[in-house]
Amino acid sequence: MKSIRRGKGETFIYFWQRRRRGFIGIRVGQTHAWVIVGDAKEPEQLLVIGPGPSIPIEPGSEREEFRQVSREVAAQHPELERFLSGEISFAAVF
Repeated sequence: MKSIRRGKGETFIYFWQRRRRGFIGIRVGQTHAWVIVGDAKEPEQLLVIGPGPSIPIEPGSEREEFRQVSREVAAQHPELERFLSGEISFAAVF
């Protein structure tokens, strides 16, 4: 699933998917990305695991947990890799 949410001065793009228990995904902001996990109906209610890497992500600079989750989620959302690499910016989305 993919969702764009605007809130308290910030906008985030959420890429998430169901697992056996709850959800896992990546929350992308204008400057950083974070792993999100939990069991909530709305992505902004998921727990944010950080710190997240800066965008664009330099190869090898992100934590292993982030790398594994982003690969898993990008299998369903190929545009996620383009956001994380800096190829797509927030300006291009809005």
